[in-house]
Amino acid sequence: MSRILSGMFVRAVVLSAVLGAAVGAMLPASWPPSTVRVKAATVHVLLQVHPGATPTMNCGWHSACNADPPPYGSALDWANSGGAYVNWRSYGYRSDDLHVPLGTGTINSANNTCKAIQVDIVDAYGAARGAQKYVHSESAWAGASFSILANGTAYGAWHAGAIGTTSSAELTACSTDPDGSGPGQPLWYGAHLHQEPSSGWTVNYGAYCTPVYGDDCEGDYFPNYITPGYQHAYRYWAWVL
Repeated sequence: MSRILSGMFVRAVVLSAVLGAAVGAMLPASWPPSTVRVKAATVHVLLQVHPGATPTMNCGWHSACNADPPPYGSALDWANSGGAYVNWRSYGYRSDDLHVPLGTGTINSANNTCKAIQVDIVDAYGAARGAQKYVHSESAWAGASFSILANGTAYGAWHAGAIGTTSSAELTACSTDPDGSGPGQPLWYGAHLHQEPSSGWTVNYGAYCTPVYGDDCEGDYFPNYITPGYQHAYRYWAWVL
């Protein structure tokens, strides 16, 4: 009996050694896992937002186009008929060469003195990246979100789509003459798009007209308004992954 048990013990030891060798061959050479940290990768992102209506300007860089010349600011007015689409237009770039959305835009109502909609931007990792505001506009899609396209190629990814429509009529406070001084005082003088970025964006002042006394840039035509270099505003950020 003792010889039988002894033989079984020897076979068990041999089998254990064979299995151990087999499992060891399947494990990576660095097993157990190393505690050395992998160097973080940084992805640089650029988002350029372009005018959202026609290429014909109604008023150059201003805060409100209701004086001569209008007070300087980060907004542009573009010709658009009542009921015509207001569009999100952008180029998105990312340095990791991936064709992957850089985040989302959510269309929200932003009515105040005048009718307005706003696209609030959140990047792919949940960080708020400001907003683009479209005044004298309204949207049946308020609350809806869309992915903002991006690409690592030199030209980025072009992204365009309707987010609302230009208002055919405005709120009373927006369309009346507040101080009784005559034409040009209301904030709204007919259907058009007033577009401006939130804080945190760089405004591309060199691409478009700046009003001077007697010339508010109305009627100026910019056929390249949806090509790189003619963005209304842009924003850089980086992800450390």
